[in-house]
Amino acid sequence: MTCTSWYRRSSTGIRPRSPWLWRCWYGPTTPASPVRPIFCRLSSLVAELLTELFTDRLPESLLVGLGNPLRRDDGVGPYLAEELAKLSGIRSENAGDRPERAIDFAARHRPRQLVFLDAADFGGRPGELRRIDPSELSSRSLSSHRLPLPALIAWIEAEYPTRCFCLGIQAVDMQLGEGLTPAVAATTAELLDWFARRLEMERTPPVTPPA
Repeated sequence: MTCTSWYRRSSTGIRPRSPWLWRCWYGPTTPASPVRPIFCRLSSLVAELLTELFTDRLPESLLVGLGNPLRRDDGVGPYLAEELAKLSGIRSENAGDRPERAIDFAARHRPRQLVFLDAADFGGRPGELRRIDPSELSSRSLSSHRLPLPALIAWIEAEYPTRCFCLGIQAVDMQLGEGLTPAVAATTAELLDWFARRLEMERTPPVTPPA
């Protein structure tokens, strides 16, 4: 199903007891296996999508989180931006509900590609991650976005040698309140896991075969 607008519609959902992200948990192990944490299993679909999108080295990209953390799943973009900024080697900024701040971020970082992270409604499964083409976004300014994203993206790409992309996470609950719903929190854990693994891979020098 084609996405036509970023998600800004209230819906009902079950509120988790703990605020923000639901942390990864330690799962049961068999007696014959070592006790180790189950660290956010990465689905093949998420890994494939991110690998296709981030063809350059991660330091050459800039990730910008959009959304309002006081509206449950709408805070997924800001949360991801702040968590990714803690990883050395990733440039990440939190624009909140002011996407026009991405203009300043692009001028400061001059990235080869800029990726917006936001809650979205494309009729997918709760927490589903999907790349959304800028041409498929609504040209109308939404309630928590003062500037239409298509216009913003067109301006940045015309002003800088930067490609812009949008990653949307299917939201479940956009009502007032803090904390992500379980499905969206699980997707954020997968995303953070993928970026951490990708950074580790990029830092590992290639193995030179013996002469």
